[in-house]
Formats: sequence, structure tokens, C-alpha cells
Amino acid sequence: MKKKYFNVNIVIAFLFFATSVMAQKQISGNVNSADGQPLPGVSILVKGTTNGTSTDFDGNYAISNVADNATLVFSYLGFKTKEVLVGSQSTINVSLEEDIATLDDVIVVGYGTKKKLEVAGAVAQISGELTKRSPEVNFTTSLAGRLPGLAVTQTGAQPGRENIDISIRGTRTFDSDTSDGIDPTQPLIVVDGVIGADGLGGLNSDDIESVSILKDASASVYGSRAANGVILITTKRGKTGKPVFNYTINTGILSPTRFPERASALEFATMSRAILDRDPSANVISFTDQEIAEFGALGFRSTDWYREIFDRTSVQTRHNISFRGGTESVSYFTSLSAAQREGIVVQDNVTDVGQYNFRSNIDVNASDRIKVSLNLAGRYGKNQFFGASPGDVSNAAAKGLPFETSTTADGRPLRLRLTNLNLNPLAIVRRESGYQRERNSLFNAKLGLTYKIPGIEGLSAEVWGAARFRQDYRKQFDRSFLQYDIDGNGNIVEDIVNRDVKVTEDYERDLELTGHINLRYANVFGKHSVGAFAAIEQSEQEFNSSGLSRRDFLASTIDQLFAGGTQNQTTGGFAFESSRLSYIGTLSYDFNKKYFLDFGFRYEGSFNFDEGRNFGFFPSIQGAWRLSEENFLKDNSTISNLKLKGTWGKVGNDLIPQFQYLNRFGNDGSFPIGTGTLTNLPIVGQIGTIANPFVTWETADQINIGLELGLFSNKLTLELDYFTEKREDILAPRRVSIPLYTGVTPSQRPNENIGKVESKSFEAIIGYRTQIGKVNFSAEGNIAYAQNELVFKDAVEPAEPYQNLEGRPIGSRLVYNAIGIYGDQTDLDNNPGLAGAGIGDLIYADTNEDGVIDANDRIAWEPDPSIQFGLNLGFDYSNFELSMLFQGVANATATQSAIFGEGDFAYILRNAYTPANPNASLPRLGATESARNGYLGGDNATNFWIRDASFVRLRNIQLAYNVPQDITSKVGLSAVRLYVSGSNLITFDKFKKDGLGDPEQGIGVLSSIPLQKIVNFGANITF
Repeated sequence: MKKKYFNVNIVIAFLFFATSVMAQKQISGNVNSADGQPLPGVSILVKGTTNGTSTDFDGNYAISNVADNATLVFSYLGFKTKEVLVGSQSTINVSLEEDIATLDDVIVVGYGTKKKLEVAGAVAQISGELTKRSPEVNFTTSLAGRLPGLAVTQTGAQPGRENIDISIRGTRTFDSDTSDGIDPTQPLIVVDGVIGADGLGGLNSDDIESVSILKDASASVYGSRAANGVILITTKRGKTGKPVFNYTINTGILSPTRFPERASALEFATMSRAILDRDPSANVISFTDQEIAEFGALGFRSTDWYREIFDRTSVQTRHNISFRGGTESVSYFTSLSAAQREGIVVQDNVTDVGQYNFRSNIDVNASDRIKVSLNLAGRYGKNQFFGASPGDVSNAAAKGLPFETSTTADGRPLRLRLTNLNLNPLAIVRRESGYQRERNSLFNAKLGLTYKIPGIEGLSAEVWGAARFRQDYRKQFDRSFLQYDIDGNGNIVEDIVNRDVKVTEDYERDLELTGHINLRYANVFGKHSVGAFAAIEQSEQEFNSSGLSRRDFLASTIDQLFAGGTQNQTTGGFAFESSRLSYIGTLSYDFNKKYFLDFGFRYEGSFNFDEGRNFGFFPSIQGAWRLSEENFLKDNSTISNLKLKGTWGKVGNDLIPQFQYLNRFGNDGSFPIGTGTLTNLPIVGQIGTIANPFVTWETADQINIGLELGLFSNKLTLELDYFTEKREDILAPRRVSIPLYTGVTPSQRPNENIGKVESKSFEAIIGYRTQIGKVNFSAEGNIAYAQNELVFKDAVEPAEPYQNLEGRPIGSRLVYNAIGIYGDQTDLDNNPGLAGAGIGDLIYADTNEDGVIDANDRIAWEPDPSIQFGLNLGFDYSNFELSMLFQGVANATATQSAIFGEGDFAYILRNAYTPANPNASLPRLGATESARNGYLGGDNATNFWIRDASFVRLRNIQLAYNVPQDITSKVGLSAVRLYVSGSNLITFDKFKKDGLGDPEQGIGVLSSIPLQKIVNFGANITF
């Protein structure tokens, strides 16, 4: 009986298996658009499996091993995803509908999200998928050109120490004291709702979901830190569905974007001879006729020190692993990344820059009403650099003389006989000269709980706490090192550069805790939608640092502090605490998704100000009207979206030095007392800056008016914004209204809230997307225009009314107005000049017509309004994708600065006046002549040297190939994407024709390591 039962089971199992096999079948068909055009490259996937394919050039497809109860998912860029149940069908033809749901895109705003159609403020957002296209490790650079109103400028390129400046809507305030290390122009950074959780540069681009910028009073919910705009970073979270494992690898090859053309040895010696012929006492090198002849002989090789030092190809690598998925109860996103970069200076065998990031975002639906979220993120930097600063190296390159040889035949750095204290810059970047070492740790944690309150639909409470802990360690080791020389017999000998052995170690520790609790309400009553948000947020920060330095080491091979002497050691340190308390609120209402009204505020108390004056109220109001929802436009076949919007509000800026409301004292020397540890106690008694108990934040009154337009089902879109701001209470010292007879010296005068600046800007975004044959094409261009006016700064009354810098843009300065070059004695007789002016010098305008050229003849030079723009192009054909980002700056300027023997551009020497070149376009060179002709700027600055530094750059390009799924599925992979990308590959500008450096660095190329271009190869694999 048991045997028969067993046999029956076998038969049933066999029949079930055979039926299952027979149920698997092939499905074929065609996919086209609503107007009947075939769609190539459409992704077709059996839902819940990795079984998939894509359409061919004619929109046809075939997919095998499909069960009757399976669902096919059809997805295509620019079209709505469609799901079809297979059933008994073997042929399934699908028509995809174009996706015009950009109005339903979720936009991250302050303390929440909105659909794009609901946003009334000036908010710009991009997807993290766009920022991933940048091959650069520093995340900040990936934003350049992509967001209107956001300016990103990079002037340095040392790995791990890129000097990058960001601003929103131009410069709208000024810094009266640049020595305090605080930049009051910087925007606020918010990561996953936490202020100050991280900066931009160290973020991992693979972790980013979106980047939003709040450019107007919609940022008022961030109160006293929002006047310069707010950048909101949202990282990825889990998604319901099967786990997705993703691995990305990138390898980049770096090289300088451009080398400035340096003067040859012959050009240098010829100019030196011309200077000495004019002034035999000039402090320049004298060359014999034979030496000059040798420099001009065929085969003589001049040394181009910029190429000698910076002509290096280096490599960077990046790896990223992420794991994403979830169920209805738990969702998760976890990632781990590593980036490694080597030095970009020739013979630099020290630099090794490593950055390691991890992130884990977990959401748990503990019940129908309770959700718990945990965010963990960390970063560790393990960096080592050569001991000299980038400025030391680039300055040494600038001062290198073209007739001196850089290295021996086997590459060892040679002692320079006439250059920069005989130091070869190639020697100071080698391991033998020492190093700088950094170990930087950052940890962020955020734990939150959301509770849906029963009894009131749409009401929820949330509480979260966040912690940020940063610890930095820096060490510098300096010691004697070797370069080489050639003796009289032609032998290579060692040349020791003696330096004190010195070790310096610095520590910083920074802890910030933030607590937040809120109530949130959102509901819909028929055509009426209402929302409210109320929160209390408090943060506390503790910072301390310490440093120790020792000299007098017994041996230069020991780089530890214990081996140094105690006689010449130095110690230092400082600490501070800060806190903020904020009350935040928003109210929102809309009628039928047609009329929108929002009110927001932050009432914030800041530690920066005295008790009783440390709270401020920052309100805003926003409104929008969707005209396209009115009856007279609702069914219009051309206009798919038309919205007018506007905001008004007040925001603040408290980026100022701390404790200005307290009297400060300085060290007034020391007093000898006893012996041993009590020797020379410091005397604290020197009066420093006088207290200003009335100090407060800057306040900015902002208005923004905007328009959004969509045409032809949003194939063509346009956004316009016009912005004005009146900023008051900017800190500046009184220079006129406190007379000297009061006894208050200039160094004791406190900064007061007296400065005023007015700004305005205009921005436009135009986008277009279409299908041309079998190619999907998209384009989006943006442009931003920004200008400002310094209204008041209590400046000293100028000698002439035209020298008043108030009423002009920030950055205006006094310069001599150059109107020509003295070509002969007649020019000298007819045009007054500075003392000692001669033939070949600049002719300056006698502005006040008093017959004398002096400081009163200087005029106010004004920088032009800032113009930033970007153009993003995308092409999609079959499995291929091509994207290009052009970024540019107009109205940018840079001031030429040069003196003979330091940074001798070929352009300067070839075009400077000499008796042999009487029709030169540039004035003559020489020590005193360079100062007189404004080469060095300063009091003799002239508009003659202000150059147009505008440029257009191919900021990013990427060509990608998506391997067909019928291939990847055979090896157990869901998707494989191969790509090659580039950064900073092409630049169009006016510097290049004159052989100058990268315009983004301006003339600062003399003091900075050249910017790098990158060719990157990458692969993305999904399991």
C-alpha cells in the first residue's frame, strides 16, 4: 500500500513538473510611442526576476521562459512604466505614454518635501544620478554648472586639499576681517535634515539621492544661518523589493589642464641685458655675449620649470559597494566606498591620499503607527603630503630660471645656483625633506521615531537626535635633505640643505549634539489641502584643540616628539562651546492644486550674542498660482503648465567671530617668578578689542518672483526667477565716526552692525526633450546673473568724489587709469607721470586735471556682474548613453601680476617695451619699473592689467554602454554598465592665446598647483 502511494506521488510530481515546464513560453511583440513611433532600447523585465531583455532598433523584442501568471514590466526613459499580465498571450504589443509627471517630482525643501507643482520658492534640485557622472573625488566639483545660481570655483588641485569656493546668487556680504578664518559668504549645508552634519567635499557621490538649494526666503526655516542660501543633501534609503547589490569601480588618469608658456633662456637673458643697459645698478643677472649666444644656439634646451615640476600623469581609484532593498516592515541602504589618490607633482614620492566612507540608513515600520529610522555615516581620511606647502612649490616653479638645469641625467634634483636660495623645488617634495600627515575621522548618527497620532487623520509626531563627532590629527616633520651639484671636474656631488629637525603635532576634537521634536499635520478636505509643522530644535557644540612642537632632535631619522629637546618646545591650544535653540513653524494651504500659500518662520537663539539680544525672528511667506489649471488654459494643447510664484522673507547670517559682546584681553608679556615650571608666567592685562554688547546677526530682506512654463506636454520647459535682497547689519569697524581724540585706537575698535549691501539676480532654466528617430535627446541650459552694491561701510572720505567705493559693487578698488605707453620724449613732455616715469612706462590719466599724477588720480574700478551658466546634453540610443556638461563663467576678471625674475611668462617678456621693441603692447620691466607700472598691484595698481578671465569648459562628458540583459542574466547579473568619462577636458578662453594658465585659477596659477583634467574608466555591476 505504501509502495502504491509512493508511486502515485511520483506520477503527480512528474505531471506537475511537466505542466510547469510547458507553462514556460516565449513572448514577443513591439513597443512604440503613443504616435506610433517604435521605441528602441525599452527595458522589458519579468517582474520579480532577473529575466529580461530590451527592444531592438525597430521596437521589437522577444523574451523566453515566461510563465502564464507572470507580469512584464516595460520601462523607458521619458515614458511612464507599464505592467502587463501575460496570461494566455504569446504576442504582446505595448504603447507607452510619455511621462509629463515632472510636476509630480518630489522636491526636498526645508524640513519636508513637496511636489514640484506645489513649490512657490526659488528651489533648484538635481538627482544624485547626475552628480555620479563626475569622475572627481571631491563631491563639490560635481555640482558645477548643474544648478542655476550655484557658483563653484576651484583654484587649487592638491589631492585632498582642493581649494573650492561655493556661493549662491553671488556675493551678497563682505568680510571686514579676513584674519579670523571665518568666511561670512558661505551657504549652509544640511545633510538628511541635520545642520552641520557634514561638508560637501567628503561626501560619497554614490550615496546621494538628491541635492536641493534654497535660494530665497524659503530658507527662512533655517533662521540666522540662511542668508547665503541653503544646500540640502538627501542620501539614499531602502526600497521595498528584492535586495540589490551594486558594485562600482572607477580608475582615473590625471594631468594638468594647461601649462603657462614660460620665457626661454634667450628671451630672459635678452630682457636682462635691456634692463642693465638702462640701469647698470639694477638687481638682475648679467649675461655675457657668449652666454646669450649659447642660449640662442640650435639645440639649447631652456628649462620650463612648470613642466619640470607639474608635468606628471597620476592615477586615482574609487570603489563603491552598496546593498539596498526592503520589505513592508524594514528597508535598508548600506554602502562602503574607498578612494585613493597619488601625488600630482613630479618626484613627489610622499603624497598618498585615502578617503573611506560608509553609510547605513535603516527604516523600520515597528507597527502601523510607529516608524523608527537610524542613519549612521562615517568618513576616515588617511593622508600624507610632502612637507612644503603647495604655494611653496608653485612659487618655486614660478621663480625657476630657464637656463638652469633641473636634474642630473638620472633624475636627481640639482642645486640651483641663482634661484630661490638655491633650492630646487623637485627636492622639497621628496620623502627625504619630511612630510605632512593627517588622520581625519568623522562620525554621524541620527536616530528618529515617528508616531501617527490616532484620532486625527494626518497628524504625526517625530523626535530625533543626532550626533556629529570629528577628530583630526595633523603632524609635520621637517628635516635636512639632499639635492645634488656638479663640481669643477664634472662629478655629481651631494649638496645638503641644512634645516632644523622639527616635529609638530596638532589635535582637534569637535562634538555636536542636536535634538529635535516636531508635530506635523497634512490632510485634504475636498479641494482644500492644508499642512502644518511645528518644531523645537536645540544643538550644543564642544570644540577643543591642542598643539605641541619640538626641535633639537638628536637624529633626523626619528620623527617622534619624545626625541626632541624641551628647551625650544612650544605648546598651544584653545577651546569653545556653542549652543542654539530654535522654534520652527510652517503653515501651508492650497486650493485644488491651483492656488498655494505658505508661511514659515524660525525663532532662533544664538550663542554668538549677548543675553537679551540673542533671539531673532525670521519669517517668510510664499505664494503660487497655477494659471494652467484655470478653465481658460486647462485644456490648452500647447501650454501644459504655467505657474506664477513669489516669496518674501527675512533671513539671517551669524557667521562672525565669537564673543564679540565681551571685553577681550591679550598677553602683555611675561613675568619671571622663581624657577622650574613657574618661570615666566604670562601676564594677562593688555586690552584687546572693546566689547560690543549690541552685536547681532546680519539681516537680509529678500523678495523672489518667478515663472514656470511647460509646453507640448512639458517637452519644452522654462523657469525664470528674479531676486532682490537688502542686507543690513553687516559687521564693519567705524573708520570715520569714532574720532582719534576718544583714545580708542583702530585696533581696539569693535566691529559694529553698520554695513549695508543691496543685491539682485536673475536666473533662467530652459529644458527640452524629444525623440529623433531612434535617439532620445534631452537638453537643459541654465544661466544666472548676479550683481551687488556696497551701500554703506563707514569708509574714510576719499580725496576725490569719484574715489568713493560706496555705491559700487563689492570688490571695487582704486586703480590708476592707464591710457597708453610713453613712446618717446614728446609723450613724456605732454603727459605727467609718476616719479621717475620714463619711455616705456604706462601713461596714467590725470583724472583731477591738476597736472600731477598721484594717488588722487586713481579711479574706482568695478567688477562686472557675475554670470554663471551651464548646458547639460543627453543622448540615448539603444544601449548607449552620452552625456555632456558645459560650464562657463562670463564677466570674470583676473589681475596680471609679474616681476622680472619671478614667473616670467613668455607673453610678458615678448611684449614688454625695450628699445628694440618700441611698439610694444606692454610697459617695460625692471624692479622699480614693475612697481611703477602696476605689475605688482598694491598702491600702484592699474586697470591695464585687469584681464578677461571668462571661460567655457567641458566640465564633464560620459559615454556609457548598458550590456543587454539577455547577456548579463546568463552570468547571474541584473545589469552591467560600462563607461568612460572625462572632466575638464576642453576649455575655451582668452588666456590661451597669450600662453597663460587655466582661467579658473586666474593669475593665481603662480601660487597654486595647476588644475587637473581626468580621463576615467568605470564599470557598474548590479546583482
